[in-house]
Amino acid sequence: MGAISFTNLVDPDLNFTQFLDSKFDNRNSSYNLLFDHDFEKEGHDIQFEIDLNDFDQDEVTQITFNDNDLPFVSYTDRVNENRKNLISNIDYVNPLSERSNLEMGAEARILRTDNDYDTSNPDFTDSQYAYDRDIYSIYSTYGQNFEKWSYQLGARVESYQVEAIFNGEKVYEDDYLTIYPTAFVNYTPDEVNTYNLSYSRRVDRPGFGQVNPIREVASPRLTVAGNPELDPQFTNSVELNYTRKFKKKGSLNAGLFFRRTVDVIDQVSSEVENEPGSIFLSYQNFGSNNSYGLELSSNYKFTDWWSSNSSFETYHQTLTGILGNEYTEIDNTAFTLRSSHNLKASESLTFSLLGFYRSAFNTLQFDVEDMFFMNVGARFSFLEDDRASLSLNVNDVFDTQEFNIYNGRPFEQIGRFK
Repeated sequence: MGAISFTNLVDPDLNFTQFLDSKFDNRNSSYNLLFDHDFEKEGHDIQFEIDLNDFDQDEVTQITFNDNDLPFVSYTDRVNENRKNLISNIDYVNPLSERSNLEMGAEARILRTDNDYDTSNPDFTDSQYAYDRDIYSIYSTYGQNFEKWSYQLGARVESYQVEAIFNGEKVYEDDYLTIYPTAFVNYTPDEVNTYNLSYSRRVDRPGFGQVNPIREVASPRLTVAGNPELDPQFTNSVELNYTRKFKKKGSLNAGLFFRRTVDVIDQVSSEVENEPGSIFLSYQNFGSNNSYGLELSSNYKFTDWWSSNSSFETYHQTLTGILGNEYTEIDNTAFTLRSSHNLKASESLTFSLLGFYRSAFNTLQFDVEDMFFMNVGARFSFLEDDRASLSLNVNDVFDTQEFNIYNGRPFEQIGRFK
């Protein structure tokens, strides 16, 4: 049972609470076939694999409201989702010599998804949505290793086809061919220091929930639905990294990066016409996103009983897009800090501590407050050779982990997600 409370700051008589009671019936089947053949030469290998996943889910949600004078009626939503996902790939590895290595492969990803929505709410309509996606790719990488230098060059060529049908009508179709190159150079002058320079192009495709136009969350004041015309986003990335080892104590890694993302996928909110206070949440592709920054990470063993793993990242972005039919550009600078520690009190008892801090940051649609939380834990091992253990973990000890937004754009909005 879940609940959403709505508060009207002007007229308390318009306050209400919506209750959601959801039941899920899931059936998930997975099948795998693997063939692996090793040739006489060491490292010379060919592998063929097929994975099939068949997922079916029935969801029934009853929506009710607290007693008030508002014209809200209870109703029931039923959603059936069937998803079949087939992944087939062949990979070939051939060490051409002591210094060089060749890898080649091909892959097919075939996705079929059907989603049926039935509702007893007279203001909503029953819907059917089918989303089919075929991805075929081939790749090859070639690398060489020398005494202190190594490099690797590669590329993946990919055919992408997608078709979306909503209530019997084709609402989206796309078909294109793309190449994704990769390259890196590694320099290790001694046993302590390592330098690495890399370039890559990658794709991030929208999830099914982001393209499914059937409502996922609905209330008299909030509607969430996907956008079937959503395109993938593409990122070009250049990174320079340095690693220093501290004998048996640990290591330190420092990196600089620059990333440019186009057709950025982001959530967008808009006011519902003729319904003041009602919001529609969906997804859109925005223009571009340039970001650059610094990443630091370390793992270090201070003593026999105290070890730590910490990381720090800071970056600057320039976000561009269309909000409210106007071109918008936002500068965003932020950082995150994470530090975990393991403390060994005895051979059987250890304590753990994790602290996380994320600074305030900006998106195209709103500003986000900073956030901090801390987790603690303990583990006790017993019986011979520590064959049994007992663990106790407490997350968010100070009750500070929440997501708060303000300064909404293009219209004012505030939010707190706990």
